[in-house]
Amino acid sequence: MKSCIAAKCRWEARQKALGNFLLQSLQLMAGSTQMKEVMIMVFRQNHDAYQFFREALQFEIDDSSPSMSGCCGEDRCYKILS
Repeated sequence: MKSCIAAKCRWEARQKALGNFLLQSLQLMAGSTQMKEVMIMVFRQNHDAYQFFREALQFEIDDSSPSMSGCCGEDRCYKILS
């Protein structure tokens, strides 16, 4: 299995298109290395990031997200998108 463990932007770097660049780069690398999917974790309180990934990059809530899998309910502080 090929994976990218983590990539995140510091608070000061947000709203500068860096996240968009990182995700597009990761999606290109995923395609060229036959990774099955790109998944991200978004903290529930980060509404701007959640909206960005859902609307601008067309990510959906992944089946493995705690709220979707039924393992942990809605009490988790994050969602997994793919």
